[in-house]
Amino acid sequence: MSRSRPRMGNGRRMLLAAGLALLVLAAVAAGLFAAARPGGVGGWLGGGSPPGGTSSGAAGGASNEKAGTDAAPGGDGPLVAFIGDSYTAGSGPVPREGTWAARLARAEGWRSLNVAVGGTGYLKEYRADRSRPCAGQLCSTYLTQAAEVVRAHPDVVIVAGGRNDGPATTPQLDASVDALYAQLRDGLPEAQIIALSPILGADDSPRALAGLRTAVRNAVVREGGTYVDLGAPLAGRPDLILGDGVHPNAAGHELLADVTARLLPPLRRR
Repeated sequence: MSRSRPRMGNGRRMLLAAGLALLVLAAVAAGLFAAARPGGVGGWLGGGSPPGGTSSGAAGGASNEKAGTDAAPGGDGPLVAFIGDSYTAGSGPVPREGTWAARLARAEGWRSLNVAVGGTGYLKEYRADRSRPCAGQLCSTYLTQAAEVVRAHPDVVIVAGGRNDGPATTPQLDASVDALYAQLRDGLPEAQIIALSPILGADDSPRALAGLRTAVRNAVVREGGTYVDLGAPLAGRPDLILGDGVHPNAAGHELLADVTARLLPPLRRR
């Protein structure tokens, strides 16, 4: 279905491209010269110990942070692609097929493609070996996940997460958020693009990540997409969190799926 949308001017596109190039260079430099810090508000969302050490918020057990895809045939509904961190990829005893994204797709009869990678964010990258630069190994951010999604030509893209990018916004983070939704729209001009607010944990304030939420909302709406505020369904519910104190357990994922289903707009095929 064809539709018109406000287009970004060539000057802004050029600025975003230049900004993205600077972000890549900064990421490589960070890998070469800086120690990684645990991202996130309430802990590292990488499914395992944060790069460079451990923290009280780091997840224990097996990790589902593989840099790959998980395509589920589902029903005959639209093809829905998910971009995100370990809340969407799965962590520890919760496999990818047990996440809120997989549960939601099965319940709604969608075909799904889940390219989420634990430890990633709009700007935050995941590298299996923090001692090596990205040029020498596969690195992932939401931008690299978006490139994989564009190649699959889905009907709908749902972007979730952002906790790993830290509690405060920066010019680099704002530029990366803008670049992600511009990349999705340029590569998928007819797709339905939906951005979810960052999924907050049991210990997070409902007001956490206010700056990032604003940046995401502005960026996706600018590209003709939809912003969905999930609120804080896990707030004050430690019974819905794994023993690592960070990631949702099976019941937590079930709640996230239910809340997301209730708030999403109707999905359509292209």
